[in-house]
Amino acid sequence: MSHIPFFLFPEYKNQISSGEMQKSLGLVESIVGFSKGRSLSREAIDRISQKLGGRMRGTSIYPGGSSCLFGWSFFFDKIGSIIVKPYYNRELTALIIHYLTWQDFVDDFQDKQFQLDDKEIQVMLPEVVGFAKIETFSRFYPVLMTTEAAGEAIQPYPSLIRDVGTFTRDLAKKGIISDPYPSNWKISFTEGHGIIQYIDLLSSNRLKNVHKRISELLKGFE
Repeated sequence: MSHIPFFLFPEYKNQISSGEMQKSLGLVESIVGFSKGRSLSREAIDRISQKLGGRMRGTSIYPGGSSCLFGWSFFFDKIGSIIVKPYYNRELTALIIHYLTWQDFVDDFQDKQFQLDDKEIQVMLPEVVGFAKIETFSRFYPVLMTTEAAGEAIQPYPSLIRDVGTFTRDLAKKGIISDPYPSNWKISFTEGHGIIQYIDLLSSNRLKNVHKRISELLKGFE
């Protein structure tokens, strides 16, 4: 297994050992190679799961999308579940811009609430844990690592889909770009309220000192 360059933010670096992360990224790298750069379907993931057997214990693989090959969730004792997502038609800078947008405008998301069947629904964003770079078939695949969003996609809730569409349009007026497509939003419920999380990439045309901030983050790769 090759050494995979990665970067963890300081608040997570002491909670995940380099060895643990290299082991997880090594598994992800093997499946990136298996995928041959194509997004994985549920059927392909079922075949992979059967092949990996015990190495899948405590983890879950999710199908990919229009730019993401797949998502692989790993559990770490000190932090919980982290989802690792390699991208096949994005640059690493796009993932960093997602983080910078999250960092600068998180309050624009998390100050927002919806109502659903008399339940208060709080909007949240999964926290960005770090980045990695996987190389296979002489091509680099940028990797985003975030806390895993619990719950289900919002397709069964038409009123919530409408609210999300309005919300994303309002954000766009502020220069914050998100995708209202229902599969990009996951909802979970607890007693009396719920949490909806946006799981796709953000971008913004309002970020300040972008080139300097990207350069500083790139210097942190192991």
